[in-house]
Amino acid sequence: MIYCIVNKIRYILLTMKHPLRIIAGSSRGRWLYSPEGENTRPMLARVKNSLFNIIQLQLPDACVLDMFAGTGALGLEAISRGAKLGVFVESNRKSFEILDKNIKRLGFDAKSRALREDAFDIIGLLKSMKLCFDMIFVSPPYKFFDDDTPEKERLLGIIDSFPAEKILNKEGILIIEHKVAQLKSLEFKNLSLMKERRYGEIVLSFFSAS
Repeated sequence: MIYCIVNKIRYILLTMKHPLRIIAGSSRGRWLYSPEGENTRPMLARVKNSLFNIIQLQLPDACVLDMFAGTGALGLEAISRGAKLGVFVESNRKSFEILDKNIKRLGFDAKSRALREDAFDIIGLLKSMKLCFDMIFVSPPYKFFDDDTPEKERLLGIIDSFPAEKILNKEGILIIEHKVAQLKSLEFKNLSLMKERRYGEIVLSFFSAS
């Protein structure tokens, strides 16, 4: 009885110290390093859990791109659940160092490519890699989708170019995390909205190539 209580307390303390964890798959329960401060914005655990329940069947042997990767939590979760390759794009030095540590911690070196690059200038490099992704996660700082920020138009243009540049394959899925109303009337030329899921003020929008 006492042993069980002690173990439970240790688990709670460890979870408080390392709140980011792999939910399922080969690395289920493994915690991830997370930088202090506001350089990254990890997806809420309940949103992440719902997301991966939705896309689980598309993950085995998938090639995944994690834009604005931060700690790499989304791409690493995908690899844990069967994706064959995760490409991570992160420009912040401290966040990139944490990302690299997480890849090594989980032993996913052979299935990962971490790029310390600006996501706004990544098209050329991705094309040179000659990879066509089955799944793309786009989870930038929420402010990038505000109407009064210069990043919004540029970011939407980059996202819309993925099918035409053959970065997203014809049967692929692109998932954008944003706040309610930020992409309310959004229309892409090369992408079609499949569905949306709302979690309080957070929305996951699922797109396919048109």
